[in-house]
Amino acid sequence: MMISSSHHTREQFEHCLAAIRQASVEILLLLNVHVSEGKDPRWFLEQLDSARLGLGGRYPV
Repeated sequence: MMISSSHHTREQFEHCLAAIRQASVEILLLLNVHVSEGKDPRWFLEQLDSARLGLGGRYPV
């Protein structure tokens, strides 16, 4: 059975999204922010901003 192009694209997208979620968890761990799972990119940026503020950062990146 041949996989359609759109199905293949969706699978690639889901694979990339899973990698991004895992990377976000690992990056936050480096900043001592413990989360059980990664979520969407907006959530990650909010967590990153909170971690930056927690480390004493006052200026936007």
